[in-house]
Amino acid sequence: MITKIVLMVNKRKEMQEIFKHINNVFWKIEDVADENDRRAYKKILLRGRYTLHVWSALFVVWLCCICRTKSLPLKCYRPTWIPLYSIIALQDLTFILLSWTIIGIDGIITSFFLMTAIQLKMLNREIEAMFDTNDEDVIARKVITLIEHHDFMLRL
Repeated sequence: MITKIVLMVNKRKEMQEIFKHINNVFWKIEDVADENDRRAYKKILLRGRYTLHVWSALFVVWLCCICRTKSLPLKCYRPTWIPLYSIIALQDLTFILLSWTIIGIDGIITSFFLMTAIQLKMLNREIEAMFDTNDEDVIARKVITLIEHHDFMLRL
């Protein structure tokens, strides 16, 4: 949990460069010629996003329900002059803010994996459709493009 937060803060510049590179190199779903394939790719992406949203909302609700106890969620020193409920509220707020950070980072990672899966499906579809034409120059250009994209996906 803390490792994810530290990684995103310390490696912020590298992560931004990776995301910019991915944005430039990844094939766009809108560029897919076949309407059925385009809808299938969008459905995969939306299903992943909805799943992440549902699990995140359930986690935050569960966290709020757990934090409504009359005792401290974490064991800590409690001076007698500080009311118990103010410390409970502080710890609850801390847990909720930390969970939002974790959920955000998990959302980025999940989106990355979903986009990679869609890229591999698009690559597979292009390989299957490569020999639809008889023109050798077009096939040679497609092979070069597919090899470059496959090499990028392997390096990723």
